[in-house]
Amino acid sequence: MQNPSCYSPNRAGELYLPRYDIIQNEVRQLRKKCNPAFSSEKTVLFLVDPQVGFCIPGASLYVNGAEKDIERICNFIYRNLERIDEIRVSLDTHTVFQIHTPGFWVNDQNENPNPFSIITLENVKEKKWRPYAEWITLELIESYLEQLETGEKYILITWEYHTQKGSVDNAVVPMLYEALFFYSLMTGKEIKWITKGESLWTENYSVLSPEVSKLYFKDGSLKIVGNFNEKLMTELMAFDRVYVAGEAASHCVKATLEDMLKVIKKDKLRMPNNSYDFEENKIYILEDCMSPVQPTAGSPDFPAIAKEALEKFKLAGMRVVKSTDLF
Repeated sequence: MQNPSCYSPNRAGELYLPRYDIIQNEVRQLRKKCNPAFSSEKTVLFLVDPQVGFCIPGASLYVNGAEKDIERICNFIYRNLERIDEIRVSLDTHTVFQIHTPGFWVNDQNENPNPFSIITLENVKEKKWRPYAEWITLELIESYLEQLETGEKYILITWEYHTQKGSVDNAVVPMLYEALFFYSLMTGKEIKWITKGESLWTENYSVLSPEVSKLYFKDGSLKIVGNFNEKLMTELMAFDRVYVAGEAASHCVKATLEDMLKVIKKDKLRMPNNSYDFEENKIYILEDCMSPVQPTAGSPDFPAIAKEALEKFKLAGMRVVKSTDLF
């Protein structure tokens, strides 16, 4: 399908109100000419955190190049609208006092750390940093940091405040929202929204699971702070094609794909006949519709990490494609 006349790709980096009436009027005309494509293959577009807070220049956690990713995602939706059976969108959603926010931590002068400060288990044991509130159990915080530092996880960084619940930067980028609205009206299908990241106790890069799901007291008892979203994974893998795009390639997209791959491998070991049809080659990674976080002083080389992850996914059997490739 061709792009609607109301679509202005040069607005990907802008904030504006949705033009509901203009889009609805155009849909009324286009639906008269629309011939749905029939295919035995079922396709879902899975968009990871395509939000103002990551994709609009000037936002607190703007990912360099993300507005161009949004433009390519919109083009992909309009071009393949009749072949996309469902669109799912995750929204990274936070509140003021979470373990990765500056406000969660104070030093002995009651000062908060700067954004992008690294906080280690050693820092906490040396009392360089402590949780702002006395009711937050220190042994659980130490358990969290220890699990990050001994596992294959990013160490704890105090991020800039971003995508706060109820804030403007929590919303989907306006130009993409209009594409989603257009898609719904044209196809009669609702967008399926997924909220992630609201736990006080853990970061949540992956849409499917938190960084840490269990925290341990010194006596061996535990506190569950998150779970793997088995329902979402099963529903995604029921499709023949799962197209994945969003932000950022080095963080939330990468972590989500890693979770998907881990579950597929585990499922194949558990059920050799693969009765649930969990297959790596169902997953299509839109490599030109995601960008990595740029590194800061003392941080890992995020672009290199994103590139390495993409190669790993490709070797594992996932399909790395461009948004302009033929369906």
